[in-house]
Amino acid sequence: MRSIRVAWRAFAVAAVSAFALSSAAHAGTSCDAKCLKGFVDAYLTALVAHDPSKLPIAENVRFTENGQELPLGEALWVTNTGLGTYKNYFTDPEAGQAVAYVTIHEGDNFDVLAVRLKVTDKKIAEVESIVVRPSGMGAGAGVMSSPAANLEKLAKPNPLWSQVISKSERMSREDLIKTANKYFTGLQKNDGKGDYPFTDDCNRLENGTQTTNMKLPPGGATSPMQAIGAMGCKAQFASGMYNMVARIRDRRFLVVDPVHGVVSAFAFCDHDGRPPPPVTWQGQTIQSKGLLWTWEISETFKVEKGQLRFIEAVLTQAPYGMKPNWPE
Repeated sequence: MRSIRVAWRAFAVAAVSAFALSSAAHAGTSCDAKCLKGFVDAYLTALVAHDPSKLPIAENVRFTENGQELPLGEALWVTNTGLGTYKNYFTDPEAGQAVAYVTIHEGDNFDVLAVRLKVTDKKIAEVESIVVRPSGMGAGAGVMSSPAANLEKLAKPNPLWSQVISKSERMSREDLIKTANKYFTGLQKNDGKGDYPFTDDCNRLENGTQTTNMKLPPGGATSPMQAIGAMGCKAQFASGMYNMVARIRDRRFLVVDPVHGVVSAFAFCDHDGRPPPPVTWQGQTIQSKGLLWTWEISETFKVEKGQLRFIEAVLTQAPYGMKPNWPE
């Protein structure tokens, strides 16, 4: 076993070193999508090797894990025991940023990692990560149990993410952000009366679980979460069932990709403990509980013709009202 670990470390260091040399050879050129994906691969390889010193790092690099600023090389850098198979990358060459959703082992835990890298002058200047551990789900998880295992079952990201938007239908960066922001605005204090720009076939994936258009058990819904999950994206928002969400705050739209119609954002979702008004659905009155709860979220949107077609989110419990430790 020790020989295997030594061989893996040697391979990882060689791979990262090769990437760094390749980046140096292309110094002075912009970092396109392929380049940014290379930085993500290098980061993950170094993470598994527990060795950040092999990465091209900016002098004042900032690193946070679940909102806490730490020295690069601590936290998951110490405790991870290898990657899973699920990987989904989003890139923004204009902003020099990339976001990745991957599965990763941590001893007996199997986690989901959302990581954002900002690359400046071919060096990693910012690392923001959200680690979804089983202990971070808690009572507010609903159907989103076993996040990493759920993503592993999918094996690959939804093919919609890689589909290119035709040049005639590409939206500006500003309009893509406006459309994505309507999701958060419609979710906050959801009353069923907002502007909800969803396609008819829109679906949402949260921590590896599809939370729209879900099949109900025999006899129908037995809980508010099941009732909500059976609806499509637009029907959910139009029902007002998300009225338990008090705030979607500290919204930061960090990766914008007009070529693929993708927007990736980080935010916080607060449930302030007040029981929301009851909602009637299919003749059934549904009363959600009041929870004092905050989700730390990375959420990515597929936007087509000004409408949201697919949403993938990674989220974990945070202390109520926690700040992001990053500027808006």
